Formats: sequence, C-alpha cells, structure tokens
Amino acid sequence: MAMTYMTFAVLGMQVLLGWLAQPGSACSCVPIKMVAPKLEFIKPGSVPTTPKPKWGQLDDWFCRNNPDIVIRGYVVSSKRHVKLEAGIGYPLPLPGSNLEYTVQVLDVFKESEFVTAGKNVSVYVSVGGHSCDYSLKVNKEYLLRGDVKIEKDEPKIWLRGYCDYGKEWRFLPLGMARYLKEEGCK
Repeated sequence: MAMTYMTFAVLGMQVLLGWLAQPGSACSCVPIKMVAPKLEFIKPGSVPTTPKPKWGQLDDWFCRNNPDIVIRGYVVSSKRHVKLEAGIGYPLPLPGSNLEYTVQVLDVFKESEFVTAGKNVSVYVSVGGHSCDYSLKVNKEYLLRGDVKIEKDEPKIWLRGYCDYGKEWRFLPLGMARYLKEEGCK
C-alpha cells in the first residue's frame, strides 16, 4: 500500500517534535503525544461515484442559460452582411452586421418545434468587432446553441454569446458527445 508524501511529512514532523520534546534535549518543550494518522483505504470494487452536475455529465455549457435550441449542424454555405464605418481610418462593423450561414441540422439535442433533423436552417452570428468574434467554416460540423426567431414562416437561429457557441464537433469530448446523444439537454 502506497503512502503519500503528505503522510510521510506528517509522520516526520511527529517524530521530530517527539525527539525535541525528550527530557534532556535542548528544547524546553512540553512532551507531545505521538498519534499515528488514520489511513483509509478504498475497498476493491467500491469506487466512489460523483453525482452528475445539473447540466450534464461534463457540466457542459451548451445546455445552460436556457437556449431555445442546441443542435449538431453541418455548415453548407456562408454570407457576410456587414455595415462598415469608413471614416475612422479602418472599417469597423456597425450594429446590425452579421454573418449568415446555411446549416443542415444533423441532430437536435434541445428540441424546437420549428427545427428538425435533416432540415436546412439559417444561422446568424452578430459581428461586433470583438476580439473573440467567431466565424464558422463551410463543410465543417459544429455543436451550436442559440435562440430561434421566426421570420416569414422560416426559422432563423441566432447564436448566443461571443466565444462559446460554436464548437467544432470533432473537438467535442467524447463523453460530452455521448451524453448529448443519449440524454440531450434537460
């Protein structure tokens, strides 16, 4: 059975203090009682389990803050709708600028009556000139979350946040992907 460095340190301190407190030593300390530390071992087969966090096995942040929808989608195409301010020396995106993507929905992890698997939807990302603005790449799969708005009987998904809504599917931890496929967002 292996003992940790901390256990050795505790035992070493107790031996040292006990030696210093011996009658006739240079220390005029009060003798202390030597107490062996209580070691607890886990029995084989009884591994403690940790409770699942509120938002899934890995406390995944895609289900938090109650987005309207959480999907796995394949980016088919992209368009840029940018209003520029040219008189500043370099163009800055103005409010209302956005990127529009056509995304084929592969899986739906938080359902919406307007978005189903196999359907193409329009996905929008606001462009604000922030250091962490995010753009999706065509022909890649992403785990996306956002709010659904209906315009002219067509659902449009507006992605939430600046940095945390577009995770490429292949970089998603396997445990999180499995949890989303089996459990979805609650």
